[in-house]
Amino acid sequence: MRKVEDAFGQEVQVIGVHSAKFDRERISEGIHQAVLKYGVRHPVVNDSRFSVWRAYGVRAWPTIAVIDPEGRVAAVQAGESPYEALAPFLAAMIRNEDAKGRLHRSPAVLAAGGGTGNPGGGGPVEAVGVLPGGGPAAGPGGASVSRTTSGPLFPGKLLASEERIFIADSGGNRVVVSDPDGNVKTVIGSGNGGWRDGTFEEACFSAPQGMALAGGFLYVADSESHTIRRIDLARRLVETIAGVGAQGLGPVRSGPARKIPISSPWDLVIAGERLFIALAGSHQIGVFDLEAGEIGPFAGNGLEQLADGPRLSASFNQPSGLATDGHVLYVADSEASAIRAVPLSDPKGKERVRTIVGVGLFDFGDRDGTGSEVLLQHPLDVALNGGQLYIADTYNHRVKKLDPETGSAARFAGSGRPGREDGHQAEFNEPGGLSILAGDLYVADTNNHAVRIVEIQSARVRTLFLKGL
Repeated sequence: MRKVEDAFGQEVQVIGVHSAKFDRERISEGIHQAVLKYGVRHPVVNDSRFSVWRAYGVRAWPTIAVIDPEGRVAAVQAGESPYEALAPFLAAMIRNEDAKGRLHRSPAVLAAGGGTGNPGGGGPVEAVGVLPGGGPAAGPGGASVSRTTSGPLFPGKLLASEERIFIADSGGNRVVVSDPDGNVKTVIGSGNGGWRDGTFEEACFSAPQGMALAGGFLYVADSESHTIRRIDLARRLVETIAGVGAQGLGPVRSGPARKIPISSPWDLVIAGERLFIALAGSHQIGVFDLEAGEIGPFAGNGLEQLADGPRLSASFNQPSGLATDGHVLYVADSEASAIRAVPLSDPKGKERVRTIVGVGLFDFGDRDGTGSEVLLQHPLDVALNGGQLYIADTYNHRVKKLDPETGSAARFAGSGRPGREDGHQAEFNEPGGLSILAGDLYVADTNNHAVRIVEIQSARVRTLFLKGL
């Protein structure tokens, strides 16, 4: 849609319709935060009761409908629709409408919040985000949302290692490095969105997410450039080691890593000489051989399903978080609200992927218990400590604790309400990343633009204030 807006901004008005699957996504403020987080430049409607969905006969996410100047549906496409396929149709339609004199090139006058719904999504539709003229995102009350000196902007993931905290400042398109006390040591990346290698000052990232550290190199999943970047911390250089800078379509193929397109890498973890990649866009776990420079599928057949089985035949659902003990790879399978386990020791891929908790693609909630009793809501990360998994239960605004052997899960930190309170009655707002260092659980509290620290022994929460950013 960004390419459509850039190419046809005078002729085509893009309108997003958000017909939510998850409960959290029905709340207008949550959608508004997503509009800001992803830099959406067009109006977005909260279709909380599926009114627009039904009116247009939609049956799948995503669906694109093209409406002509007379209000008639000219085309409908369900599923991913690459710009390269959409652009010729739009160009031909524009020529046809121009010839009929029905095309108006004056910009639409749009305003947010003018719908009939309420902030809780109680009405049929509500406008929750508008960026007139493609300008900066407007926050609540019309104030623009921008990075402040006290913290990152929509931090997605973080990595606590060797007395350093690496923070993926996803909204700021950079990586921030601090010590455990919050003293910023360096910033990697210019802060300008895009895809560019070079020095720390020259390099450009595009919504960086998960990271892994090994041998003086920091590896970064650069989600919106669809690449893996390697940062030489000593030489202060950034280079691309996997991906082509454009989104891959369909399951990832095997081959030289710089020639194979990948889709929405969201997290990384290293085991031995292998870098494992949560490929959210192709519903797979990829593997990158650090010595050979080859990439390929490790688990997942590319279908979006909750299906166990031999790792190359199993199915995932936008895997977004990874953790490992060197023997098993644990996966936050976000769209199915599930936690999965993938054996690492099987070279032939015959050992089975198993679901620890999670029921199905449309089964979610906020419930403790064991196995199929447990309900999560769109978890985005996992961290392993002392044989226990900690889960960023993102849309429930909680951190949960899971025993991967018994499947027993319980609430660990967070009230379940969106907020920003420290202490034993803490509140989070869509936590997206977890990492553990010296008995502390570091949390990327995404919608609070903050890094939080949970003392594992007491579950007490405090906020890490970054100094010198």
